[in-house]
Amino acid sequence: MPRSGKIAPIIHKKCAVKVETARFVDIPTIHRTAQDAFANDPLYNYLRNTPDAEPLAPGKSSTFYQRLLAYIELGYYVLYQAMLTINQGEAFVTINRPGRGKTQCAMERFIRDIMVRTATVEQRKRWTELSNKLTAATNDAFGGDLAKMLRIVDLATAPENQGKGYGYALMASANAEADKIGCASWLLSSNVANTPFYKSCGYVVVKEVLLGENNPTWMEPPFPVLIMARAASSQTWNTVGTRSSLRQ
Repeated sequence: MPRSGKIAPIIHKKCAVKVETARFVDIPTIHRTAQDAFANDPLYNYLRNTPDAEPLAPGKSSTFYQRLLAYIELGYYVLYQAMLTINQGEAFVTINRPGRGKTQCAMERFIRDIMVRTATVEQRKRWTELSNKLTAATNDAFGGDLAKMLRIVDLATAPENQGKGYGYALMASANAEADKIGCASWLLSSNVANTPFYKSCGYVVVKEVLLGENNPTWMEPPFPVLIMARAASSQTWNTVGTRSSLRQ
């Protein structure tokens, strides 16, 4: 099965940490890191904690099927060497490179289909809301450039290891991968508190979507999800007008 090129280990002198390509053996730790890091994330809670969701067992942060699906998804990123980690999973970042092959795209569709089939009615409704709004916003922001961009899918550091520079090191490695390819990159920021951090990594806000404003089952205030982008090294973002565009 073809795989993308492996990212060479990088030692970041600023915070003295080593960023490496994730391995299958790292998945349990990576899963725990994600669970802990996203526990209070607005988007995570909106998509997952619905009134019709299966109650969690005492002391558990996910159901058996949620853990199984998470392991399948993480295994996909490990297989295609699209996940970077620090200390075998204490922090990680996942990426989607542009130009993925048919087999890789088919696996992504398979994983999404499983997630939809195992979701509750309200979870599917919220996923559809996010998908529709995100599609419209990214098309408006990027147009035909979207397929040529690298996406930062998830970035997380275990709470007990936050403040050590792990996030900066991982973002620097992901940015270096985009620069090696010669493409722009983008991400979703579902917690506005993280916006200054992403800006410090070279990203700018190009679009915003609002979730939960017309959902009577959501008891919290509507919340924004920011679409942020970083230009390739030879380009800059022009955010004037309704569509962001790249300038040489």
